[in-house]
Amino acid sequence: MPAVVQARSREVALETEAREPKISMQDKIASLGLEGVLVQCRDSGANCTAIDLSDNRIGDAGARVVADVLGNSEHTLRLNLARCAIGPDGCTALAQMLTSESQALESLILSGNDVGQGALPAQLCEAVADSTKLVALQLSNCGLTRERLHPLCVELRSKPAVLRRLNLSYNDLDALAASDLGDVLKSKQASNLEYLELSMNNLQAKGAELIVDGLRKAGGGNMKRLLLDRNNLQIRGCEAVVRYWTLPEAANLEHVDIRDNHVSHEGCKKLMDLINGHRGDNSARRVLLPWPEKQGSVAPGRSGDSINIFWEDSGLETRRAMPQKLFVAARSDVVGEAGCGGREVGCPTSQRGPISAAPPAPQR
Repeated sequence: MPAVVQARSREVALETEAREPKISMQDKIASLGLEGVLVQCRDSGANCTAIDLSDNRIGDAGARVVADVLGNSEHTLRLNLARCAIGPDGCTALAQMLTSESQALESLILSGNDVGQGALPAQLCEAVADSTKLVALQLSNCGLTRERLHPLCVELRSKPAVLRRLNLSYNDLDALAASDLGDVLKSKQASNLEYLELSMNNLQAKGAELIVDGLRKAGGGNMKRLLLDRNNLQIRGCEAVVRYWTLPEAANLEHVDIRDNHVSHEGCKKLMDLINGHRGDNSARRVLLPWPEKQGSVAPGRSGDSINIFWEDSGLETRRAMPQKLFVAARSDVVGEAGCGGREVGCPTSQRGPISAAPPAPQR
């Protein structure tokens, strides 16, 4: 599995003290069996609030064991079932667990499981929408299409869900799926939704416009993080996202990622002009832009609000998985002569790029 996927999963994991202590089950399952391990965890009470069963191919039968043993657990708050070979029957069993009144589960990770050729099980979709405690659901890399995702969207737009984080990245969602998600957003039933991750799908420009339209008609809601990278948005879709970001109703939107969306150098400059023209307080907000053929480019805001620094490692072997490294300086006055100020990730001092008032033209 690409390292960038693992890093992203860690980044968007539910931020709560209840995540600790995390218990990895691979060795214990081999000696005690799945049911024995889960009973041990359940009986540990508050000493075991996060259970990680990822990469154990427990299948649908194992999912039923999980539901039976943890169905009434008052202390299991985070359950990681990524890449566990769980199918539709296992999802249905887990749905029954979510409907238990004594169940305390806040975060469910089902990424990397094949949910089948048909739609997501109706019982799972209903349970997610009806749950009064589940605030984070990860369904990345589950082979989702518009047809498979549609039942979940129907439930979410018809009920006031408490869900705050929804990860649908690395699937096959198109503009029709984006239309369904836009309907969810504009219905205001999903007003609690703060993080929506749609990386590595195929929404295209129309899909981005539909997502933005849903957010705008809902008055922005509580959306804080919107990931649309690698969706073939092109300049039209990226421009729709950036224009929305500049609106007053999008003030809560702290983090937007629209990288790797087939935007030309001229298109990138156009997007930067839109951002630079925004006079709001951007000190705690950032937009990750596509930036082809650049190394160490810095694009300062004219009002001194924010600076985004993009670094592309041309020698990186896994270029598709991790094409860029990003550095963000919160305000222009903290950027030093070396070219990387504020928070920085993985930027060796010897490789820091120069500061420039305008992005350089691509080399030919």
